[in-house]
Amino acid sequence: MADEQLPDRGRITLAGDKAYDTGEFVASCRTRQITPHVAQNLARPGGSALDARTTRHPDYALSQWMRKRIEEGFGWMKTAGGLRKTRYCGRQRVQMHAYFVAAAYNLLEWRAWPRLPHETITFIRRGLRTDQQKPSAIRLIYSHCFARGDGTD
Repeated sequence: MADEQLPDRGRITLAGDKAYDTGEFVASCRTRQITPHVAQNLARPGGSALDARTTRHPDYALSQWMRKRIEEGFGWMKTAGGLRKTRYCGRQRVQMHAYFVAAAYNLLEWRAWPRLPHETITFIRRGLRTDQQKPSAIRLIYSHCFARGDGTD
């Protein structure tokens, strides 16, 4: 389905959690020219279905880091935001509560943006577009996010 809806812009990636780390899923992605960026399930009998073709690239590490950051937001919204068990009746009220909780999380996360250099923020907003931008921008993200030493990695 993913390969049918996207315009032909070269190789695409598809992210997923550990449940998608199966030989069948990885093989079906590769036949469709989709690079599977799923979390490795090393506890599975036989190990992970992903090999070094995928995991050796810096883009895989960046994808996993972004996936972790996205899931942190959903986790925060469920625990601190109270979305694990809704307290409102009706779809519109629950939706409005979710909007407010997401806005509160965004305000908390935007505190970290001034610590990043302007080039990194621009790169993240624009996304990965050209091969010339990738190496330097990925190094910037690694150096400012992974090597901060404040426990946020």
